[in-house]
Amino acid sequence: MFIQWFRANSRDPFARGLTFVEFPEKYLWDEAKKIWKRRKNKICVVGRLVYVHPTTGERLDQNMRIESGVPPVTISGQKIAFADWVISIGDGQVPTVASIEGNEPSWVEIPPELSLDPGNDGKKVIIHAIYSELSNNNDSDYFRDRAILTPLNEDVDLINKDVLKQFPDYIVAKAADTYRPISGEYVINFNRKTKIDALDDIPTIPRYKFEIETFEAARTKEGDVVTLMDVVDKLTKYTPIQTTNNGKRNVQIALTNERNETMKITLWENQAHDFLQLRTKYHEKPNIYVIVTSTTTKLVSEEHVLWSSSSTQLYFNIDHPAILALRTNSNMQADLVPENVPSLTRQIKTTTEDVEKVTIQQLFDAQLPVGKDAIAFFTEATVVAILPGCDWYYMGCSKCNKIINEVQQCSNCPNNKVPPIPIYRVTVEVEDETSVTTFVLFDRHVKKIINVSTQHILSNDKDASQDMIPPILNNMLDEQVDNDNGQNSKDDSENKRKTPEEQNGDPQPPPSSITKPSVVGEAPQPRGYNPNMINATSQAN
Repeated sequence: MFIQWFRANSRDPFARGLTFVEFPEKYLWDEAKKIWKRRKNKICVVGRLVYVHPTTGERLDQNMRIESGVPPVTISGQKIAFADWVISIGDGQVPTVASIEGNEPSWVEIPPELSLDPGNDGKKVIIHAIYSELSNNNDSDYFRDRAILTPLNEDVDLINKDVLKQFPDYIVAKAADTYRPISGEYVINFNRKTKIDALDDIPTIPRYKFEIETFEAARTKEGDVVTLMDVVDKLTKYTPIQTTNNGKRNVQIALTNERNETMKITLWENQAHDFLQLRTKYHEKPNIYVIVTSTTTKLVSEEHVLWSSSSTQLYFNIDHPAILALRTNSNMQADLVPENVPSLTRQIKTTTEDVEKVTIQQLFDAQLPVGKDAIAFFTEATVVAILPGCDWYYMGCSKCNKIINEVQQCSNCPNNKVPPIPIYRVTVEVEDETSVTTFVLFDRHVKKIINVSTQHILSNDKDASQDMIPPILNNMLDEQVDNDNGQNSKDDSENKRKTPEEQNGDPQPPPSSITKPSVVGEAPQPRGYNPNMINATSQAN
């Protein structure tokens, strides 16, 4: 039979277009002539190929159904042992019947004891038959010894989803649209009743599963926040813990690959502390290979770096093919001990200690040096009025704070299906001992002063509207604000709201901005004023 399959392929072009599994559906074995013949009917049938020669003896020495104690089956009204029925099929003793539409007696009727009535939902029926004790079973052998086979991957996903739904101590839900630690459409959410027990390694399940990206690929994924990335390479540098202006703590590390390319990674908050706690694994030791999971790509100071997320984990020198490949790579620098350095990023002036303090009048008089598009000053002033006639909030993207377009979408985010939210943009009049001007304070800074969100005001004040200043904003009066003038480029004139993942840290705090320096009352007109010359940021004390 098996040899004749080869011969059928050699003489019939149609046969060569079929896979080994598909072949019996289109061809029928002629026992008398010992050849394969094209089937005459067009219905779909399930056939079989015997490719082990009978003289080789029994190759399959265990029949799972026989071992599992299948009850007798009914054949022609008589009960016979299942094992005897299986043997009789092999011996050709079981009567064959013709299909409904065909006349070839090539079908064997399956006894009712071996089939399930699908009813209205065959999927639920077979799941219940295989996993009848699922909800009350915590034995790993119970799950290891059972499986449902299906020819299509889409059916596998649906069955897996339905099986997981039957577990009483967690919930299967649709995965979030963004910031997925691993690719997949569904997640398992634990609840307070969920119990997690450690099991011994199971050979069929890998101990570690990563979605590793190369440095080159990671740099191209700036703004891609659908699935988080894993990276691996040799640890070459790391910093002590650092604190940013907005109070977030981080540790920076550098991984270097076989091409001597370096990828800098900022570990925020919990991940930074985790790295320091693992100090004995890397401090003053050579050849440290690290896998960092669940990161996103950011552009910081014109350099692509990776940021950790709340899902980030660190793995040092584990037994994994990716690390084993690096260990045996002759291009990797040998016996390299990671270096503790003060910082891995270019230092940008973000504190008042690094810039000159000037008055508002001196700010007006400022001239841009030749070849520069920004200049940094520190100015301190007091809020004296909230200017009427200016909208105090706008509808922006809940992820990046950009103004949404006319179709209620954000043109800046990869996933445009983000809900718009109201975001502070309050124009205030400020003064110092020399002059008066206006600042525009954005979301983070207004909330820092009055400790109330825009949404809270709109939800609790029925009279609140975009062009009517709510009374609570008057709490900003007489508050002192300071600004680092010209710290950011023109494109940074809006405070960028951070996503929950990005709120792990921010090495350069997203600023509010000043409008172009304007004059109120009798203040002198700025000399040499250019509306695009100065872009200032404002931060509440």
